Amino acid sequence: MIYGVNKKVQKILEKFDLWRKSQGYSQQEIADAIGWDRSKVNRVLQGKQDSSYFMSKVELVYGSIDEVKTGESIRDDNYRLIRKFDTEASGGSGTLTTDENGETISVITEWLPQLPDKNLAFITVVGDSMSPLMGSGDTILVHMNSGFLGDGVYVLRLWESLHVKRVQRVAQDEYRIVSDNPIYK
Repeated sequence: MIYGVNKKVQKILEKFDLWRKSQGYSQQEIADAIGWDRSKVNRVLQGKQDSSYFMSKVELVYGSIDEVKTGESIRDDNYRLIRKFDTEASGGSGTLTTDENGETISVITEWLPQLPDKNLAFITVVGDSMSPLMGSGDTILVHMNSGFLGDGVYVLRLWESLHVKRVQRVAQDEYRIVSDNPIYK
């Protein structure tokens, strides 16, 4: 499942946005610096998209801004290391899985669900079938679970392909798999 932005994270993003403005950076300048498009940065700052990978990317470019964005120092034990698989999940017709030896991303613990790190990973979305929730090139956090936890967005493995889709239970043993983008309905 994909996890949303909680209130504490949103406050950190608001403080970051104030810091960004105080430094004279536009959203476009931040986007260019981290290799994202401005609309994706805007979605993160509005709390419409997962922000944990965003802050990691920002800090790679601008250095540690923990004290600026939170008003206090964050100790290293407040971070968790989460794998980013070199794998793509299609928001369309399917993407073949690739090597699962990607980088490790340091993420503020409070931003993550209370699940073991071995069950969490970042992967990249390819395609637009889940737009506007997520677009091609977005990095998403997934909980690697083989069971249905309730209606929501899932990364599904179908044969050798990964797909990002909304899954809804319609009966005891019957599920509906849909795309968010209305052109694919």
